Amino acid sequence: MSEKLGQACWAVLAVTLGGVGCIAQELDQAGMRAELQRLEAICRAHDLETEAAITATWLPAQTSDQQRYYLPTEPMSETSSVGQADALRANWAKHFNSARVRYAQWLFSQAVERAADGDEAEAFRLLWQVLREDASHTDANRILGTLATAARVKPRLRKGTLTHSEFGWPAGSYSRIETPHFMLTTRGEPRESIELAHSMEAFYALWRQIFYPLWAPAGVLTRRLEGRNLPWERSREMQVTLLRDRDDYLQVLGVAEKNVAISVGYYEPRLQKSFFYF
Repeated sequence: MSEKLGQACWAVLAVTLGGVGCIAQELDQAGMRAELQRLEAICRAHDLETEAAITATWLPAQTSDQQRYYLPTEPMSETSSVGQADALRANWAKHFNSARVRYAQWLFSQAVERAADGDEAEAFRLLWQVLREDASHTDANRILGTLATAARVKPRLRKGTLTHSEFGWPAGSYSRIETPHFMLTTRGEPRESIELAHSMEAFYALWRQIFYPLWAPAGVLTRRLEGRNLPWERSREMQVTLLRDRDDYLQVLGVAEKNVAISVGYYEPRLQKSFFYF
């Protein structure tokens, strides 16, 4: 397909999707599926197989035996370099991102309706799906507050400058990584430890969605939807110690704890601390 014809296809699509200068209307689920199918067809016509695959699998069919949970996801890059293929990819990204933002508007309206019906757990899950489609959605970010920002935190590592007070590790032989919900003391490699700290926050965000009724005070989400700045339940910082290998793990825990040799992780209730190893 020629470059001129390719640009014409995207121009037609831009009008349909609500391009520059147009007021973009929200997309319900059926509308989003239709837009994704259209985008996929154009991508395949231009041999953009990677982009076609992303588009085709973005909104999987719902099944009764599955429940999906979400994390904030950034938009696709719309920058392009010289060349027809890169320009087409940038056009795809622009229209794909536009469809996601419009779908997020509809998802937010669904969250409001669910909360009004008394189903705060489903409303909470939908707010996270909003941020999966539009990570900058103002109202969803305001309502979720620090819960949403914690899932996108970039952990920072600080080397221990003193002998560890509990285990006697020399200064410089361990590090600390603090995130909004975790204090990780690590003897592992810095990059792997940082990746783990980031994953812990992501899994904690998913845990909150799955078990919303177990931790969330009733009515808080509805009041936050109304604009009231009620705090989410305050949770203490969870302490995690990550040891460099199994030998290190057994040396720290093996003397005092029964059956530690057959474990791969351990929670010490007295210290309120979890232990793992690489």
